Amino acid sequence: MNLRSAVFSLLAMSSCAPHPADGPSAKAPVAAPAAAESGPTVVYDSAHPTGVVRHALSAAEEAKVLNRLFPSFHTNASQCKGSGTSLAASRAAGDIVPSVESGTDGAFTAKGTGQVLYNVLVGECGASHAENWGSHELAVFEGDTLVMRANVEGGLTVFDRLDLEGDGLHELVLERGFSNMGETIVTGQIARLANGKLQVLKELGTLYEENCATMISAKREQTTSVTVLRAGDGTISYKSAVRTVDCRLFTTSSAPCGTASARSRDHWDRRSPPR
Repeated sequence: MNLRSAVFSLLAMSSCAPHPADGPSAKAPVAAPAAAESGPTVVYDSAHPTGVVRHALSAAEEAKVLNRLFPSFHTNASQCKGSGTSLAASRAAGDIVPSVESGTDGAFTAKGTGQVLYNVLVGECGASHAENWGSHELAVFEGDTLVMRANVEGGLTVFDRLDLEGDGLHELVLERGFSNMGETIVTGQIARLANGKLQVLKELGTLYEENCATMISAKREQTTSVTVLRAGDGTISYKSAVRTVDCRLFTTSSAPCGTASARSRDHWDRRSPPR
């Protein structure tokens, strides 16, 4: 299990593809989220990750989404020109190798709608490890209609979606992470999509941290659970609990499947540049 499916994870076509006549398949409306619970709700636990059930994504649907989002793009890194001086310049030139990392069903911009949120790795040519191999495009579709899109720089995983405010709209639990020199750090945010932007409602801080691949002797994993409390007047508060344990990773040739370390390193450290 990797971060793509849990934490804050990852088409043989012509070089540049035009917009198709049709878009993503229409989805049946989903019921509006139930009102937020008044009791405590665990929204994140890096020691026992679950997260939202992903929308089943076919290669044909991915192609339709990419063609709707980008007037032109590459399907293989060998087609990159690499002339962009920044991520924005590469996007403007169509010098990108995009891929859809996940699709999540929900009601993100309007209550009672059957929307799909796509998390797209834009894959700007020339993007480095320090730039998490490129920015992300969060795109909401309702049937064949592109409702909104927002570009977000830095590593990003849509971990879960839930209605915290009881208003019939789904907020997002997001993971942001990075691995370097044998260490992995994952931070989190509660956010919503509105007015064409990703609006951060709460910074959750560090949710997971490990140094299991370093040369230092004091190896450890630190996991965090986040609980939301909603008072009768609708006020929302957050409570975090941190646990530190000895590393369970790299004691053998492969990480134990399902541990936070295995998920983190698989997503952030071994994630390859755009194909």
